[in-house]
Amino acid sequence: MEIPAWLSIAFVAMIRETMSDLEQQEQKWRRWRLAGVCAAIGGPLLGMTATVTGMMNAFDRLGTTGKGDPSHLSKAIGEVLVFAFAGFVVAVPGVIGAIVAAMKLRELRATKHRD
Repeated sequence: MEIPAWLSIAFVAMIRETMSDLEQQEQKWRRWRLAGVCAAIGGPLLGMTATVTGMMNAFDRLGTTGKGDPSHLSKAIGEVLVFAFAGFVVAVPGVIGAIVAAMKLRELRATKHRD
C-alpha cells in the first residue's frame, strides 16, 4: 500500500513544526541556564567587591579618627555584611535556576534523540 503524497507532506510538515518547537524550547532553557550561571558567579563577586571596599572605608575611618570607636566600626562592618549577604541571596537562586535549566535541556535532548 502506497502512502498518498499529501499525507507524507503533512507528516513532514508536522515533524518540522515539532522539531522547531523543541529547538525553541531548547534555546529558551539555554538562556535561562546562562542567566543562572551569571547570577551564581556575578552575585558573590559583586557582594565581595562591595565587602572589600566597605571594609577599606571602615578601616580608613578608624584610622582618621585616631581612637577606634567600636560602635562606628561595628556599624560599618554591619553595612558591609549586608552586601556580602545580598551577593549570596542572588547566587543561590542562580545556582538552582542553572541546575533546573540544565535538567530541562537534558530532557529536551533525550526527547529529540528518541523521536
